[in-house]
Amino acid sequence: MPVDRASVLVVEDEAALRRTIAAFLGRRGFRVRDSADGETAAAILGEDRHIDILFCDFNLAGTMSGLDLAAWTRAHHPEVRILLTTGAKLPAGCEQGVLDAPPLRKPYSADDVLGRINALIGGGA
Repeated sequence: MPVDRASVLVVEDEAALRRTIAAFLGRRGFRVRDSADGETAAAILGEDRHIDILFCDFNLAGTMSGLDLAAWTRAHHPEVRILLTTGAKLPAGCEQGVLDAPPLRKPYSADDVLGRINALIGGGA
């Protein structure tokens, strides 16, 4: 899928980081939507059938964690590729069957994000 047609939903409760990653991906030709919490992200996924990648922090404000959002997305929109990011150690096996790639560890660079997303679009991890 050409990058200029791929879309990414960036879900991050740290506003500055969310804006930075969304702007970076937009400059790279992605169509970007963003959300500060899982509940709003789920609503976006419900209304926008053209999201290709869910890029989501594991720890989110609100009642829905990033892993909860990933599981919801997998159940309701199995075509969406899922990449979580975290600065914390995740419980062993918690992402099994839900994620399309191992979590991206914080701190990460913009190039790390771009590489991982391009790999997901290309079918690799």
